[in-house]
Amino acid sequence: MLPVQSVPPILSYDSKIGFRHRPGMSGTWTIENPGHFTINSYGFRDVEWKLQKEKKYRVAVLGDSFAEALQVDLEQSFPKLIELSLGSVEVMNFGISGQGQVEELLTYRHYVRPFKPDLVVLCFFPGNDFVENWRRRMPMLRFPVYVKTSSNGVEVIPVLGNERFERLRAIIDWVHNHSSLMQRFQDARRNINRRRIGGLTEAGLWDGAFGNPRGIVPDFDGIWMFTEKLLIQLYHDVTADMGRNDRFLVVCLTEGVQVHQSQRKAFMKQYPGLDPDYSENRLRTFCESSGIPFLGISKDMIQYNMSTNKLLHGFDERGHGHFNADGHRIAADSIGRRLKVMLP
Repeated sequence: MLPVQSVPPILSYDSKIGFRHRPGMSGTWTIENPGHFTINSYGFRDVEWKLQKEKKYRVAVLGDSFAEALQVDLEQSFPKLIELSLGSVEVMNFGISGQGQVEELLTYRHYVRPFKPDLVVLCFFPGNDFVENWRRRMPMLRFPVYVKTSSNGVEVIPVLGNERFERLRAIIDWVHNHSSLMQRFQDARRNINRRRIGGLTEAGLWDGAFGNPRGIVPDFDGIWMFTEKLLIQLYHDVTADMGRNDRFLVVCLTEGVQVHQSQRKAFMKQYPGLDPDYSENRLRTFCESSGIPFLGISKDMIQYNMSTNKLLHGFDERGHGHFNADGHRIAADSIGRRLKVMLP
């Protein structure tokens, strides 16, 4: 059966970064929890921006749906909460659902740079950022570039023939945005895909997020290496622009199975060889060895869950999904404390 209420069609094709929000759109999100949203004229879920800086510092946040935070109102999202708590800092939210580090690298180069931020925060989600990155190593007509690793980063290569696809993609976007039948078809397809997700991947969309002790995850080491090269490239881009190496911060976000103690115990009992903290620990080791500032927020979130028994992910008793209002608040506290140290 088709869903009764369609997901607002907020994304459209972008010839620079692949896909972006539709500028000027507003409405109410319909998945997990209703959140009111407005898209600014630049195509991002935030207030309207000015090129000229109006506060002492400007911070740009890169990320996927966790930073985008459509499940809550803007004022409840962790980027906006950080801005409210720091006062003298403008926090610009460049998060877009479905982005991995390839899209975030392109977003930085094409949309963040003109605003000349003082610091860039990359919010990494171990549940699916890896697989979003891995698929960008091959050219696809529906995406403007593909990526190859180099000795000290990555090389971004335009997809030949992509410009011929842009016109067709514009037509497809128009039909999707103006046809309720097309929107409901897409909703039905999403629901089918969700039902195919198994028990392990429900917590960590990519099985390798929890390690690969039995070697059953294909291309495990290659996927990690590919993502690490992308992080290095983003670090190089930001530090070259700012002339200093302490203005780029990688923040590892969390999953419910990592934070909620009842889920964590059940997960470890069912999968004794896997580690809910594997991605954060490995990412921390890589960043520290590469000189990249890193922050893992799981410790603060676990401590809050243990002291209050409140869920920080999801909007029902299962505790799966994106940050709820409490999750955004704890994330904002953790990241905000670090930014106070990094911004003099």
